[in-house]
Amino acid sequence: MRSRTIIFVVVIIICLITVAFLTFTVLKRDVQGQQKQPERVTELPQVVSKVKNLEIINTSLRGEGKRDAIAVIKMRNNSDKPIIAITIVSGDDKDSSGINFNGFNEGNVPPSIVIQPYETFEMDMPLANLRPSFPIRIGGVMYADGIEDGEEETLRTMRGQKEHYKNKKKEKDSPQ
Repeated sequence: MRSRTIIFVVVIIICLITVAFLTFTVLKRDVQGQQKQPERVTELPQVVSKVKNLEIINTSLRGEGKRDAIAVIKMRNNSDKPIIAITIVSGDDKDSSGINFNGFNEGNVPPSIVIQPYETFEMDMPLANLRPSFPIRIGGVMYADGIEDGEEETLRTMRGQKEHYKNKKKEKDSPQ
C-alpha cells in the first residue's frame, strides 16, 4: 500500500510539473508575440537644410517598398566657398543617425574639397538608418576656409571626426 501511495504522489508531481511547464511555454510565446516590432521608416520624410547656403533641389526614394530603400537628396552649394565636409542627420539628441561625406586626410595634410562652389550633388541615406517621426536634416557643413554652418551638435561631431583623421597619422607613426 505504501508503494502505491508513493507512485501516486510521483505521478501527480510529474503531471503538475508538466502542466506548469506547458503553461509557462504558452505564456512566454504569447508575450513574445505581443512585443512590438521596432517602427521602420517606409516613406520619404521631409528634408530640411539647417545650412544657410545649401539648397535642397530634389528628394526621391530609390527602391521604394524594399527593405534596402534609399533616400536620395539632391542639393546645391549656393556659396562661393568649397565644402570639405557635409553631414545629413535623422533623429534628435537622444537617438540619431547620420551620414558624413568628407575630405578629411590623415596627419597634417589639408582636407580635400568634396563639393565645389555652386556645384549640384547628391547624397544617399538608407531608410533603415532614419529615425521614425523625424525629418532628414542637412545638419552641417565645413568650408575649406574654416567656416562652419549648421547645428552645433552636428558640427561638434564633425570636428571630432576631423580631429580623429588628423591624429590617425600620428598613431601610425608612434612606436608600439
